[in-house]
Amino acid sequence: MMSPVVVYAFQSEEVDNTPNPRFMFDGEYEVTADGDVYHLALETSTTRLTVDSPEGWTYHLTEFGVMFSEGQERDFQNRNNVFDSFTVHLFVPPVDYFAEYTLPDAATTNLAFSVLDYVRNRPSLVGDALVSEPVAFEWEGHEAAYYLLNSQDGSLTLLFAVEAPDSNQLLVSNITAPASEMEHIRDVLPHILDTLTINGLQFDASLLNVFPDPLVFPGYDVQQRSPLEDNDGDAIAARAPENPSENP
Repeated sequence: MMSPVVVYAFQSEEVDNTPNPRFMFDGEYEVTADGDVYHLALETSTTRLTVDSPEGWTYHLTEFGVMFSEGQERDFQNRNNVFDSFTVHLFVPPVDYFAEYTLPDAATTNLAFSVLDYVRNRPSLVGDALVSEPVAFEWEGHEAAYYLLNSQDGSLTLLFAVEAPDSNQLLVSNITAPASEMEHIRDVLPHILDTLTINGLQFDASLLNVFPDPLVFPGYDVQQRSPLEDNDGDAIAARAPENPSENP
């Protein structure tokens, strides 16, 4: 799975939605434009994803999906980049993306929860971010899970994963925004969710009802728009949990 904090795309001085060959989607794709809205269909041997961009947003194909950014280009090559508006990355990582990860039995295990729990315990994937415990849920009969992430650089991330129908794979959605904007997530996401499908499974804005309101990010008070503090007034900071019993 790609990093839940940083996603990659092409940056240019002018808005240019031409797919970057360095991060070309690993499959077949079709993009059509309707004014400032782009209709995308991405297909591999096991999955078909369709989605529309919000009006005026830019898109870029990534190796396993598509990334939307609100209003302007991003320098996603820069891992120190702080997001100044919303970005949404939708992707379907291959089941063998982690060489050391043993795929659980899908019949007895929530695959989404298992993968997210694996990711949050890998500093090589989440860096110094604070990551909440994954929460399992079900969407239209398909197992799913989410966690909340505080990158400690001024941006927050909601990441959820849903089992793709007829495929032992996950659709992952990574929504990142500056902390001051994350409270508007319920206004932004419906524009994408209402057009999103994976292998025929239709999403819609009611998915947002799964997540707590307000979202409670580790180490950050959304309502106060500030890092949480301990009793001495010092900002709380911590590394992502490490699992010394496993070698990444």
